[in-house]
Amino acid sequence: MKHFKNLREAFAVCEAVGSPVRLEILEQILEHKTINLDAIAKNLHLTNGALTKHIKKLESAGLIRVRLLPGKRGNQKLCALRVDKILIDVSPDFEIESAAVEDIPLGQYTDYSVSGRCGIVSEEGFIGVRDEAASFLSPQRHKAAALWLQKGYVRYLLPFGREVTGDEHNAGLKIREIRISFEISPDIHGTGGKAGFVSFRFDENEPFGKVKLYPPGELRRGFTTPAWFDVNLPQYGTLKLLRITEKGTFMDGEKISSLTPKEIIKSKRFGIETETGFMLFGKGFGDYNQALRCVIQTE
Repeated sequence: MKHFKNLREAFAVCEAVGSPVRLEILEQILEHKTINLDAIAKNLHLTNGALTKHIKKLESAGLIRVRLLPGKRGNQKLCALRVDKILIDVSPDFEIESAAVEDIPLGQYTDYSVSGRCGIVSEEGFIGVRDEAASFLSPQRHKAAALWLQKGYVRYLLPFGREVTGDEHNAGLKIREIRISFEISPDIHGTGGKAGFVSFRFDENEPFGKVKLYPPGELRRGFTTPAWFDVNLPQYGTLKLLRITEKGTFMDGEKISSLTPKEIIKSKRFGIETETGFMLFGKGFGDYNQALRCVIQTE
């Protein structure tokens, strides 16, 4: 999969597929998997010169690869796809200039409570035993790329504190906004049918911002989900963005709490809780290939 973090990064790819002829070339490659350039030219009634220009455009955009191999009548150029999926973040998470960014691996939770159906997996396989809460204590949990639970919570150590308030050189910095993003599905059964609820907590304060989550509608494998992963479990989720600003706390633009950065800056941990179930996707699973991401914008 080729992942672009914004539209500008994806410009070359968008330009490459923005031609009807180049789309037909890609369709020829998709149909045949590997195809000789002479065959493409013949099938599409193109001269070799015209085809070469289009092929170079697709190749420079990283969409195809061309290899020179020996054939029956000398060398031949064979064409194949380089990527099977393209993901473009149309709305980037942050334009980061005066911001600190930290990705927190899913297995680095400092506390958890799990009951009911549950599991934890790395990119290579299951960690511990499926549907056993004790698996969340496994020494291999640091490899976690996805985890799910029917009821309970996971909590993570927050990166802000030392970087923004604990260091004497940063004593005067003021946090303008905190963003926490993660890929999540409320569906732990893989049916794509039921919505669910999650709430959030800082330290031992009361939970805030109970949010309704809807499972993705399409039953398909996630863009980065390994082929070995059970198709009867969720394959991908929705990327959610929690923003804590001076005007309150928002989930995907909707205000869910009056909490501001000033009120939580001394907090040590952030937790995601549920009574209905959720699945978190990290690097190597789901659609977005990211861990729990924390971005701190300062003035």
